[in-house]
Amino acid sequence: MTPQTQTQTQTNLNNALSLYPTCSNNHWSQSTIVAAPGPYDIVCGRNSGAYKNIGNRRFRVTIEMNLQRYIDSPTREEKTNTIKAIVHMLHEDIGARFLKKELVSVDPPPTTTTTTPTTNCYPYGGTFTNNNHSTNNNNNKVPRYTVMTQKQAREKTGHALRDLVTSLRKEQEE
Repeated sequence: MTPQTQTQTQTNLNNALSLYPTCSNNHWSQSTIVAAPGPYDIVCGRNSGAYKNIGNRRFRVTIEMNLQRYIDSPTREEKTNTIKAIVHMLHEDIGARFLKKELVSVDPPPTTTTTTPTTNCYPYGGTFTNNNHSTNNNNNKVPRYTVMTQKQAREKTGHALRDLVTSLRKEQEE
């Protein structure tokens, strides 16, 4: 990629990012990309990395602490207000950000290819021939964290509350 192409790509990315309001340290502002989640940040995802993240653990505790308030809310509007209050408290009082993890491709290293095949031995006898010695790997991806919008943060909080309500009802039926 030429320097001019890189500059144009960065300009296009900055223009696109400026369109989306998101959560930052003190207010909902322009979209930001974060290198790594902080201790209070909540990572969107259902994998073990997100589950074990300290910010996600704190988020689950906060959801459990506010579950009864959510259940006792008789109207949809009051449930929405409960969700908004939780997001506001996490963001403003604690400093948590809601992050979306994405894997982005990085430029692969230059390829090197040998012209002669090599023969390797299996540990228990036999051989195999490997004709492909290219070190070019298309799986070169690194994590990138994007701060989610306020709406996305409310959706995540609402899902967490509803999931917990569903699991409690299942436990009571057993």
